[in-house]
Amino acid sequence: MRNLESLKQDLAAWRTATVETVSVDVVKTHMALQPRDEHATLYADRRTVRKQSLEHVIAMRSALEASKAATLEPILVCRTAGILYVVDGHHRLAATKEAERPTIAVRAREMTLKQAVQASRLVNIEGRSLALTRGQRSEMLWRYIIDITNGGQRSLREAGTSQRKAAAEFGFSSKKASGDMERHLTTAAELKQSRKLDDRERDPFTRWPTWRAVCRRLNPNFEEGTPEGEGEAVTKLAGSFAEAIGKHGVANAKRAWQLALADAGIEDDDGDEDYGF
Repeated sequence: MRNLESLKQDLAAWRTATVETVSVDVVKTHMALQPRDEHATLYADRRTVRKQSLEHVIAMRSALEASKAATLEPILVCRTAGILYVVDGHHRLAATKEAERPTIAVRAREMTLKQAVQASRLVNIEGRSLALTRGQRSEMLWRYIIDITNGGQRSLREAGTSQRKAAAEFGFSSKKASGDMERHLTTAAELKQSRKLDDRERDPFTRWPTWRAVCRRLNPNFEEGTPEGEGEAVTKLAGSFAEAIGKHGVANAKRAWQLALADAGIEDDDGDEDYGF
């Protein structure tokens, strides 16, 4: 894994590469190249993220439909084994398709999928119209730490960086975020072998557990299962609960939950009145 400075230099050169025009049908997407994965987004942020993403695509599509002369900034694509994958420009690609434009402007670069994955973690860090959420930035930092430490085989300092510097690169003011992650690499390595880990709780490229998956299992209130696979209704409810906690505080949200359960005639089985808040 090269350091971030080297990757940033390559990314800057990529953004000035010759522009090509290709058919929208030949540009593919890959899960490992999408740092805006919804499963990396905290429940409280999901509704807002979905809305912003949809509005962003609609705005660009409308601009393209309003004038045939309208164009969008070329997207960055990697050419891997003869296939073009979008690395930076998922919203622009979606808007171009929805506007029924047959072609799209790209800046292409030959590279391995692993190199493309590393680049994809940098393209959204700063200067974007849609900022990453804290949860998404946490996942990007986590995957970077796994890469640069070879899965915990060496420390961040041995890799030529520090907890504070690594955290700052991904928008965190304190080294606590990267420090927690480095400390739990061993736990994550063990969790990686677990058959109970849902696919959506794994990095689609490395198969390591996501940072959210690690945090779940470190939480004393965690119960083994696949909460993200329990259906859209459960996910929406979790989002509503998270938003309520953020707006009204833990104590008020917990009390409201207790009142709602009591109103429905439901009692807490273990009697400790702790519902995970």
